Amino acid sequence: MKTTFKLKLLVLALALISLMMIFSNDVLPNVAKLTVLTYTLGGLMVLAACLFAVIVIKANINQIVLNHGGLDTAWLWFGRNPKGLEQAQSNKE
Repeated sequence: MKTTFKLKLLVLALALISLMMIFSNDVLPNVAKLTVLTYTLGGLMVLAACLFAVIVIKANINQIVLNHGGLDTAWLWFGRNPKGLEQAQSNKE
């Protein structure tokens, strides 16, 4: 990743956290800001872990499908199968 993209991503994250802190101060005035920040960061970590798990599971499912003779859906845009696919599938059977 480029450094400018990382910087923009960091600025965006800080802006979103700042907006959430302002909103939470209006909605929950009796709760400490550190508590809200802790819950916010914890929620973001849980969300990131769930996203990572979905990516890994989907990649494994795609690999299983391809290993059992399935066709990658990206090839459906083309008029015919890629070179050597029929031969590779017939060798497995």
